Amino acid sequence: MPAPSSIQSVIVMPCTEAEEAEALADQLRAALGIDKIAKYASDLDTLRDVADGKVDLKGVTDQNLAAAAADVLAPVDPEEVRQEKLATWGPVELLVPEWRYLQKPALFPEQQNSRGLMVTRCNGGRISIHASLESLQ
Repeated sequence: MPAPSSIQSVIVMPCTEAEEAEALADQLRAALGIDKIAKYASDLDTLRDVADGKVDLKGVTDQNLAAAAADVLAPVDPEEVRQEKLATWGPVELLVPEWRYLQKPALFPEQQNSRGLMVTRCNGGRISIHASLESLQ
């Protein structure tokens, strides 16, 4: 199979603290179930023991574990609220985090050139070529 002729970029987005907290809550919910989390939420040492071998809690502080347990036990939105969110949701919302990330000025080094292309060295020695939007207009 021949190599593609176009250049493609992949942006690896860093996880936010909120995403990591949500992922921890999801892991706890899936591995332990709501009943066990409710039973041991007030005793974090026991909750850690119950989760041992099922959820990786290395590096998770007691505060973050308690917040994840509280997130699991939080009441679910009523059906009306869920339907309203579903009705107003749009696929463009998926692009918002990436767009905000790309707006960071320190993400790409400044280069002065008249051709509208910027060449940067990526991790591992690979070269990346970025087209300037002004040059495409």
